[in-house]
Amino acid sequence: MKELLVTKKALERERVLKLVLSGKYTQREAAEELNLSRKRVNQLFKKYQLIGLEGLLSKRIGMPSNNRYKEGFRNQVKRFISQPIYADFKPTLLSEILSQDYEIVLSKETLRQWMIEWGLWISKRTRQKPIHCRRARRSQRGELVQIDGSHHDWFEGRCAKCCLIVFIDDASGHIMAHFSPTETGFAYMACIEKYIKRYGIPKAFYHDRASVFTVTESIDRYQRVAHTQLGRVFTELGIESIKAYSPQAKGRVERANGTLQDRLVKQLRLKGINTIDQGNVYLTEFIEHYNQKFGIDISGDVHRDCQDWSDEKLKHLMTYQETRRIDNALCLQYKNTYYQIQSKGGGHHLKGKRVKVITYPNGTIKLYFGNHYLQYKTYTREGIQKIANEKDLNEIMDKMTYSRKLYRPDLSHPWKQGLNARNRRLEKQQTEAVV
Repeated sequence: MKELLVTKKALERERVLKLVLSGKYTQREAAEELNLSRKRVNQLFKKYQLIGLEGLLSKRIGMPSNNRYKEGFRNQVKRFISQPIYADFKPTLLSEILSQDYEIVLSKETLRQWMIEWGLWISKRTRQKPIHCRRARRSQRGELVQIDGSHHDWFEGRCAKCCLIVFIDDASGHIMAHFSPTETGFAYMACIEKYIKRYGIPKAFYHDRASVFTVTESIDRYQRVAHTQLGRVFTELGIESIKAYSPQAKGRVERANGTLQDRLVKQLRLKGINTIDQGNVYLTEFIEHYNQKFGIDISGDVHRDCQDWSDEKLKHLMTYQETRRIDNALCLQYKNTYYQIQSKGGGHHLKGKRVKVITYPNGTIKLYFGNHYLQYKTYTREGIQKIANEKDLNEIMDKMTYSRKLYRPDLSHPWKQGLNARNRRLEKQQTEAVV
């Protein structure tokens, strides 16, 4: 029996013609449904009555197209792109080179299909993905700590969505966590402070390329900032900062986030905890149970002791610190606010000096110069315009008017006498020259 290559178009025509043959459809109705003329439906109906489905099929099914490229042209292209110099060229670039340099117009899709047929290109579907071998755990605690922020509805609508900052030791799997409204530098600093007070200072942190960790190219180019605020904390603590270029690279903390989003959320529901502050208090109990269940006992520990870092030094370290220059009026500007330095000795030694503007997590701002803090008063742009009542404003205007009065010496002033003598001497010289 001859094997037929049947198309969907032929099967649809056969379905409609069977209805015509059974009397359920007229040829006019069949023509409207098939979007053909009534004459063409009559021709197809007669062929279908004579030879069946084969009469509805095109005679060119299975035959090559009349518009196909000639075999000689295909061989010419194959010899050209098979040269070693084009071994690593992709189909899109090769089609452009053929068109521009050799006037061979060939679409990139046609060239891609030919290259797949000739074994010169592997499609994405059949291309094997590279195998990434599992990395062994570090041998000692504190060698590497993976850190990440997990954004989730931790309180299931009882509180606004927040972020859980998670630290996990690569060797032991022990975690440290801290709830925060958002993933900010202060949130990581709070968790770092908890971690080093509990375990000590680790050798390295492994994190993603979020803006709180890495300096963006634009900031580095125009502001010349060497590191972020967290980068400064890492440097002062002597902790190495390692970037992860994919979520899979820091898979240990990513898997921990998934476990916490399942277990911690349910525990918060059972305990009736509805706020971030309550959650941070409960985390101490939860983390201890978590580490006992999922942690691994590791004998080696390379955490450095943090005895040199007192509570006061840590509080000073876990801040945002930026430098600003003091102008001749002992004033500096920071975040749309003017800070007027209050110095008992006049403050002339502070002119042109740079001071540290330190912002604490609670929003307190201090100015640090040398080994001591500076006293200051703050003014905003709006506050300067509304600084005084009418009486104080009049006093300021009187002082400004008085300071702008010109000093006019009388005729007996030595400077006046010298000027008059000079004028008389010039007049005498001009008279002699005329004579």
